[in-house]
Parts: sequence; C-alpha cells; structure tokens
Amino acid sequence: MISAQKHKCAVFCGELKSKKLFDFLYETYNVKTFKTNSDFYNSCDVKLENIEIIVLTVDSILTKEFLEKMPNLVLVVSLTTSVTHIARETLLSLQAAQKLITLRNFWDQMEDVSGAADLALTFILMGARKIAAGKIRKFNNLNVDRDNDYISHEFSSLRIGIIGYGRIGKRVGKYLKGLGINVVIYDVDTKKTEGELVYKSVAELLNNVHGALISVSVDDHRSKIISKDLLKNDLNNKELFLVNISRGEIVAEEEILASLEQSRISCYLTDVISGNLKHKLDKTESRRFKKLSELGKIVVTPHLGGFTVESTEKTQNIVAHFLLGRFTV
Repeated sequence: MISAQKHKCAVFCGELKSKKLFDFLYETYNVKTFKTNSDFYNSCDVKLENIEIIVLTVDSILTKEFLEKMPNLVLVVSLTTSVTHIARETLLSLQAAQKLITLRNFWDQMEDVSGAADLALTFILMGARKIAAGKIRKFNNLNVDRDNDYISHEFSSLRIGIIGYGRIGKRVGKYLKGLGINVVIYDVDTKKTEGELVYKSVAELLNNVHGALISVSVDDHRSKIISKDLLKNDLNNKELFLVNISRGEIVAEEEILASLEQSRISCYLTDVISGNLKHKLDKTESRRFKKLSELGKIVVTPHLGGFTVESTEKTQNIVAHFLLGRFTV
C-alpha cells in the first residue's frame, strides 16, 4: 500500500510517458507538472515548502538558493545520465545528503534503451554521406558542386572511430558493423575494448578515420577529451567529421568552430553544446554559427538524446519502479 501523503507535492518537468510513473505520482502526491525546468523555477503556482520529490529534465540549472526554499525535499530525480544541469555546489550537497538519483543509478536496467544510440547513428550516417542541413538547402537552390561537396565513401570503405566504448558506444558499434562499416575504438578502460581494433590515443584515432563518435561520460573526464592543443597541433585529417553525443564541455568547442571555418575538419554534428557556448551564440556569435550551418559544416539538435517515445517510457518506468520501492510501505 502506498502511504497517504496528499498534502505533499511532487513536481514533474517534461512529459509523463509512463503510466506506472503517472499512477504513482498522482496516487501519492499533489502533482504539479511543467513543460520545462524553467517553467517550474519561475512558477508562483506551487508551494515550495510542500515539495517532496522533483523529477527534472535538462534545460536549466538547479541552484542551491532554490533548493533552500524546499525544506521538506526528499529526492531529486534527474531523467538523464549526467548532472551538468545541476550547479556544482548544489550537486555536492544533494549527493552528500543522498537526495539525488539519475539514470546512471540504473545502468543495469538500461540495456534496451536505445534512443541516444539511434541518434548517434543518424548523425554518423549524415556525416559519412555529407548530408548536413545547409548542403540540402544549397542543393534545393541548385547552388552546389556535387562532385566536391557530396563525394563520399561506400559503407564498406568507411572507417569510424568510437571514443568511449560504454553502453551507447557499444550499441552504435554494433549498428555500424551490421552495416558493413569498419569500427575502431578508443577508451581509457581497456577491459571494455577486448576483441576490438583499438588505438592508444585520441589523436591517433582521429587521424586514421573518416569520422568519430564522442560518447564518453563527462563525469569520467575532468579534462577535454578533444582539446584545443590536439585540434591545432596533432590533427591532420581534413576529411574528418565529429559526432558528439556526450557533452559540449568534453570538447574544445571554440577550436572546433575555428577548425570548421579553416576547413581543418569537415563537419561537426552534435546533440549538445555547453552553456558557455550557448550564451555566446545567443549574444554575440549567432552569425558565425549561421554561416557554418549554411555551409553544411555544423548540425546541432536541441539535446534530443534518448527523447523517443519508447526510450522515454522505458526510463520513466525504471524511475517509477525505484520510487515505488522507496516510497511504498
């Protein structure tokens, strides 16, 4: 039996796709749902002192000052595998109090959650066949040099590198091999790469592939996996395209933009940009970004990740199972 706590409040940011999670929340709490985190932060329609559970997405920063207004908060659930949307000081406080759960807590239950890997494959195939949005527009305008702008390789001749061979990297590798594409790996944990063709450094991999997927955990790398120094001094592969399904903070974004402008790499396809770059694009560099997009050199999606009907429902079911176990008496 679920304990009666109707005077308590639960907040959900995003869309409820799981019937199990819906039933648990609405049977147990007064539920307030918001489309985005920011809508919740700016709302006057909820008594913060009554909030016991918050289920968050990734579009804003959860600050210590905001949390201090919720003395009865028991748990923050982040429907992500990372915590870059939670301010560092707040993160440490939540972890110390054991009040934070993310999808990283459920790795063993996420083998069949494939949305992020599916998106990564889509980007890789776009990069391999040079089908960026800007190039499509140019083609529609009949303003394109097909022989130079579109010439690419058959799958059997493609060599794709995967940097970070965890859950997503392995699934993408399986997809690529199934298509007859050659796959090479770099991962700091050599136990993950047994039986694979492995490079000993990121630079070595990038100089020997047509494209590379970045799928490392931001929590496992305090320094940038693709640094400014690497891009400027160690890279010699103008054909290279990069796909980032990890985090913007994990690469030297400004140097990637410069590399694209100088044609030192061919294309950057990413589902993520750092808050710092997003601020610059909003304020000062929108023209630069637009030009690269129109040239077909950059593609950015709004952090779609595993945002599919099936993956969203699966992860919310996992969270529902956890909450039922924790809050059922």
